[in-house]
Amino acid sequence: MARTLRAPAESRVRAPRAKPAGPRTGDAAPAELAGVKPLGEVLSDALVYADDQLRVRYLNREACRLLGCTPAWAVGRPGSEVLRTAVPNEDLFAETPGERASERETLLLTRTGSEVPARVTLARLPGGGTCAIARDLTQAQRLQRELRMRERLATVGELA
Repeated sequence: MARTLRAPAESRVRAPRAKPAGPRTGDAAPAELAGVKPLGEVLSDALVYADDQLRVRYLNREACRLLGCTPAWAVGRPGSEVLRTAVPNEDLFAETPGERASERETLLLTRTGSEVPARVTLARLPGGGTCAIARDLTQAQRLQRELRMRERLATVGELA
């Protein structure tokens, strides 16, 4: 019976796997994200960071949920493709003023084309890049409609 000889464990060490080319999912250069990423991890709102070329370099979990995408899909794409609105050809990142943050309510489009009402705040960062913070207004708008309906019903009840 033939015996199979095995090399000692030290010689069976595997070479490290090569990292895939292109941007890592959800990450930009560490210096570029020094202040953005820690904030994104604790925010309950969606945060999308685009570099000076307006390409997405980071988005947090809430942004992925709100926009219906993954970091692997979004990172490296133009901000206008990731943070789309119901207004054709609107580019929130390109329209961000330089000195002050701007805020607006708009309908964001998810990757599948669904509309999500949101309040979006955009600001250019001193170190470069632009940060967008979006708050989903779906629940707030539903509660407002419910409250108006109850007020109408109360008015009708008083008239009867």
